[in-house]
Amino acid sequence: MLDNRTALNAAATEARSRGFAVEIASDINEQEIGVGCDLLLARAQAFWNQSEGKAICLLSGGEFSCPVRGNGVGGRNLETVLRCAIELDKVAPAPRVPDWSVLSAGTDGVDGNSSAAGAAAEGNTIARARSSGLAAKGFLDRSDAFHFFEQVGGVIVTGPTGTNVRDIRVVLFERTAT
Repeated sequence: MLDNRTALNAAATEARSRGFAVEIASDINEQEIGVGCDLLLARAQAFWNQSEGKAICLLSGGEFSCPVRGNGVGGRNLETVLRCAIELDKVAPAPRVPDWSVLSAGTDGVDGNSSAAGAAAEGNTIARARSSGLAAKGFLDRSDAFHFFEQVGGVIVTGPTGTNVRDIRVVLFERTAT
């Protein structure tokens, strides 16, 4: 039977094959989006601190609840990535924060009122936005994460997949190459 756990296990297998230490955070799945994002980042940081130099991949699934606060375009996956990018940008370039990437997408290919399945961001996403005169928090405040990622890159568009086993979230932390 295909379900969210099957999708997470497949992602975990792929991440391990690429050299990542992997944890599936089964308990981070149905929270309010702000709480869920905070839990994801705290768990990723804790896992990173225990990884003894190995790159980590934290996976979670399910669907965060995401109230709409403005008239923008987006959904919970786009907002999850934007929230995580904003928070990680606050602490980078502190030595305790590694190179990072975050992805969140709906397995059905649809996220809220957007044409996207979700988005991906990396360590320089917010800095790139700032250099282009874009204020990430403003996009977040008006529930307009789609237009943010459309402008800075990172929108994931698959089109409807015909399958829905809920959302998949991926947080990667890696050591900076020297």
